[in-house]
Amino acid sequence: MPNGEVRKICEKCKDVGYIPQKNGSVRKCECLVLKEKMAIVERLFKDSKIPKRYLDFNYDNLVLDKSFIEKIKTHDLKEKRNSLLLFGGYGSGKTTLATVYLKAKVNEGIAGIFISVPDLLDHIRSAYDEAQRLSPDEIIEQAKKVDLLVLDDLGAEKPSEWVKEKLFQIVNYRYNELLPTIFTSNLSPEELENKIGERIVARIMEMAKIIKLVGRNLREI
Repeated sequence: MPNGEVRKICEKCKDVGYIPQKNGSVRKCECLVLKEKMAIVERLFKDSKIPKRYLDFNYDNLVLDKSFIEKIKTHDLKEKRNSLLLFGGYGSGKTTLATVYLKAKVNEGIAGIFISVPDLLDHIRSAYDEAQRLSPDEIIEQAKKVDLLVLDDLGAEKPSEWVKEKLFQIVNYRYNELLPTIFTSNLSPEELENKIGERIVARIMEMAKIIKLVGRNLREI
């Protein structure tokens, strides 16, 4: 162990992981259950694709208005409107809030993915032409069906009918299946409608609570 630290042996199972019962069976020890949970969380974090820049942020070290933080922190994924649209100017903290929320849910054992919308569309395009690990349909299916999805920078992509169709496939599926999605955008709902179309924004408005972030630009702090 580092720095001469001595690892404590579990007093209940002596690190075996199981505890014998009177009826001859065995049950998992709490220490093994904890290890399994930690392994799951570690895998979920690896799969979440959260950018390194945001890994050190949490609710306690955010330089944001406390009301914004509280709205995000207490957002309930079990509500019917279980999604969020965070919009505001550049550097207002949208992506930071979204990743902090995603990290907190991953720590609870919820499978989630962070995806930049322009990057997502680039991955789908390139998968048509190159030998990618995932096909375009598989990439879209992953975005459609993951338990919690962060779609970052919505509206930053160049609008086209192809873009609108791919986005609608993802958003509409998650809308119908009540799967929570955290959208971030520099554009207001009205501006988004002009950029990506009425039917996508109509779905978002029905499934998501809308939060506008205002205040100091975090990139100037």
